[in-house]
Amino acid sequence: MNRLRQLFAVILGYEVIGKPDLGIDPQSLAACPPAWQGQLIFFHGTTWDSKHWP
Repeated sequence: MNRLRQLFAVILGYEVIGKPDLGIDPQSLAACPPAWQGQLIFFHGTTWDSKHWP
């Protein structure tokens, strides 16, 4: 992820500052089943309301 952030920063002419904000609420992850803890799945391209998962 850092490499991608740096690439876009160079192309678009801005400076990468700090850690990325992925918008993940750690409190919401506490409700995951124990087998899922420590794992994340990212669904890219989910801009339609019908594609959003709870």
